[in-house]
Amino acid sequence: MATLMSEGRNFEVVADIVPPAPVEEIPGRPTVGLESTFDKVWRSLEEEHVGMIGLYGLGGVGKTTLLTQINNHFLKTSHNFDVVIWVVVSKTPNLERVQNEIWEKVGFCDDKWKSKSRHEKAKDIWREVGIPPLDQQNKSKLIFTTRSQDLCGQMGAHKKIQVKSLAWKDSWDLFQKYVGKDALNSDPEIPELAEMVAKECCGLPLAIITIERAMASKVTPQDWKHAIRVLQTCASNFPGMGHRVYPLLKYSYDSLPSKIVQSCFLYCSLFREDFFIIKELLIYQWICEGFLDEFDDTDGARNQGFNIISTLVHAFLLDESLDTRLVKFHDVVRDMALWITSEMGEMKGKFLVQASAGLTQAPDFVKWTTIERISLMDNQIVKFTGSPTCPNLSILLLDLNCDLQMISNGFFQFMPNLRVLSLSNTKIVELPSDISNLVSLQYLDLSGTEIKKLPIEMKNLVQLKILRLCTS
Repeated sequence: MATLMSEGRNFEVVADIVPPAPVEEIPGRPTVGLESTFDKVWRSLEEEHVGMIGLYGLGGVGKTTLLTQINNHFLKTSHNFDVVIWVVVSKTPNLERVQNEIWEKVGFCDDKWKSKSRHEKAKDIWREVGIPPLDQQNKSKLIFTTRSQDLCGQMGAHKKIQVKSLAWKDSWDLFQKYVGKDALNSDPEIPELAEMVAKECCGLPLAIITIERAMASKVTPQDWKHAIRVLQTCASNFPGMGHRVYPLLKYSYDSLPSKIVQSCFLYCSLFREDFFIIKELLIYQWICEGFLDEFDDTDGARNQGFNIISTLVHAFLLDESLDTRLVKFHDVVRDMALWITSEMGEMKGKFLVQASAGLTQAPDFVKWTTIERISLMDNQIVKFTGSPTCPNLSILLLDLNCDLQMISNGFFQFMPNLRVLSLSNTKIVELPSDISNLVSLQYLDLSGTEIKKLPIEMKNLVQLKILRLCTS
């Protein structure tokens, strides 16, 4: 050392900070059932004309897991990128933190950088790693995930790739993998029961993993039968669903553009599970509920309704059928909506939904006093008697009660604000005369009933806009 120093060698700096690795591995679970989507994303990265890729899909469907695998795949294969940067943008983004994370990865995050304004930092990042127009000689790529298909267009994504729920085989494979052989083989009954539990997840990986973790230690048929009952009747009480799955899905609900769209979304939870909803009828019910008041004319309201349905479909909060006249709820999303109406703020306690609940008689009328919306669709209720006091009730759905034959006089006596009443596909033969008390009624569905004539008292329904009388 003395010799070297005498020769004028300078040893003021003998070590420096190691630059960040070009690619950092991110812990994550393997993708199951997303192999074809992975291949599609990877091929898109290799296409010269594709600079920005948007991955979109329902919350909990596996978008982040897929992107994690893409990130880690750079460690296993040769590529032409200098650096791979992973940044998480939260619901309420801290832009300074995001900028610093990007610049640290590039290797320039010093005190001089930190003293710059956000605008100056943005220009530096754009020059170094930004995604300029494709006609410039820049080989950078950007992949982002979102729950909104519309956002892919707003971001200017050159390739939009949907991450879909898992097919049944992949769902079952994932469920078996995580729940383990010990639990599945502990009793001959359990494999069949486990399939029923897995089907309640509807191909949503987050729900599958949450539920399997709760079931991995369950080794008796009684445990599994109880799980099925809870998932089918009140899924929010199942361990992990109300704390992990639903809050994640609720972000999509919170991100809807207006209170009106949120109200329309929650309205759909009144329909039974796996029920295909006719768009036109849904929109007319929204109109009669008073949701669609942006325009004075029916045409404008209908168009607004279709626009809201499109918004909900693009946010993956409604599923569009192959028959484009129909939509339905993803079962886990419906459970989340019911969780919102039973647990959240101003909506708490305003919905009573017992569709397909096996009821043979109406729920206790005491519960009806403060309720605004009631759905008793698809039960085995034979008759409605009594005079429930429902000053706030605006919708009553009794469709598909195939044994329902009678509604006694006096039943509608104290429902002054009822706007939507649906009795379709019941065995009702006549309406009670006190239907005249429904002075706010705007939508009445009697299709598929055995009613042959309408009571004279219906002349009092001066607000009525929609009357459906078609036979089944």
